[in-house]
Amino acid sequence: MIAIRAEYLNVYYRGASIFRVEREGDRLIPITHAKYLTRRKQGSVKMGADGTFDIDPNTALWRSYEGPPTLREMIQAADTLTGPEKIGLHSLLLASSHVIDVEIAFGAIALPTTEDSKDGLIAAAAEDAGEAPQASSSPTAGGTDRIDVATVEEQDGEVRIVFHEAKHFANPELRASVGETPRVAEQIDRYRRTLAHHADAIGRSYRDVCQALARIDAMRRRVQTDTQASAPLHPLITRVANSGTPPTVDPEPRLVIFGFDKDQRDGTIWQSHLKRLKDTSGEGFGLKVHAVGNTQGRRSPAFTA
Repeated sequence: MIAIRAEYLNVYYRGASIFRVEREGDRLIPITHAKYLTRRKQGSVKMGADGTFDIDPNTALWRSYEGPPTLREMIQAADTLTGPEKIGLHSLLLASSHVIDVEIAFGAIALPTTEDSKDGLIAAAAEDAGEAPQASSSPTAGGTDRIDVATVEEQDGEVRIVFHEAKHFANPELRASVGETPRVAEQIDRYRRTLAHHADAIGRSYRDVCQALARIDAMRRRVQTDTQASAPLHPLITRVANSGTPPTVDPEPRLVIFGFDKDQRDGTIWQSHLKRLKDTSGEGFGLKVHAVGNTQGRRSPAFTA
């Protein structure tokens, strides 16, 4: 997944930023984390009497990028560092061509103050190169919340940006005792306030994002062979890219819950938690919830308005 930032790109696999691509003058500089460069063919390593390991860097790590073989092993290294929530989310992303952004940072960056500002993409990520953000229901140390997914949707004839927070069924942040607020409800409430306060700036930013995605898609098609041809860009992305009017922002984030079977879904205890999340009266929190179950092999979009 390619994520467009203000002055760089993130390339994500299962929530891991395996590449951050920056610009230095006329050059593009890909940056990754050494933990993704571990080679599978590395052998046993002896520890010396002084406690040092006799490591041959030529066999332990990739020393140069050799195209698909290197990329495959980087992906395999990322796999070993990924939990079930990011694995399940990745499957949902692959089935949803209307996704335009992932791992979206809120709250720690400046927003554009004019129509001409290009430095205020609300989607700007603050993580170090190659470090996958940690899922949390509270802002990170830098004062930043992250929401998982942004999509383009058509509502009442206009294109809207819709945000989605994805949680595995086993995530304890979905549950709370009676009289307490589930951490996911607190998280969604922060997103609501951010979206309401910065809606115009976010809309302008995502018009720029769609234009960048359209340019990247055009570059991709120039170098693809017939056997490599990918699916066409989602028509709503093209529509936003070609429009002079920024899309509007849906102020109500969606909560996507996945990773459960029928027995878990129908369990009495879970149904009581789900009812509290969805209800708009009493002790309910009025969240818009989409429960999708198993994510493996999914073909239909999971992120819907």
